[in-house]
Amino acid sequence: NILSLDYDLRNDYIYWIDESKATIYRAPAKGGTREVVIATLIRPTSLAIDWMGGNLYFADSGTQRIEVSHLDGSSRRVLQSGNDVGEVTFITVDLKSQSLYWSSDYHVIHTKLDGKNPTKIIDSQQPVAIAIDNRGINNKIYVA
Repeated sequence: NILSLDYDLRNDYIYWIDESKATIYRAPAKGGTREVVIATLIRPTSLAIDWMGGNLYFADSGTQRIEVSHLDGSSRRVLQSGNDVGEVTFITVDLKSQSLYWSSDYHVIHTKLDGKNPTKIIDSQQPVAIAIDNRGINNKIYVA
């Protein structure tokens, strides 16, 4: 069961979460063997690729953490944890503003890619998806 999916533009890989195995995989977009990237998760819910910085951001609602690693799963570290994270339903990266957004427990939260100074920017009825339009001067955030 694929729960979340993203694309690494620089290396032409697709990354996904297999919910039934609680594992993040990747494979070449043009076909090839899948690789395990991270297998030590409890209930992963979403992932996002920073292809410019070479990082993988992912949420594990089972541990209430948002983590980052290199695209191969190495150098893994926790950015946010505990009640500040909650039940993450979606995570996305805005490369233009070097920002991370996630939806969790009736809120959308913003932080820079280093995970510092998280700020609630939207209160909503259980947001399940976020899209960023950064073509203009000011970013527009769409929440479903």
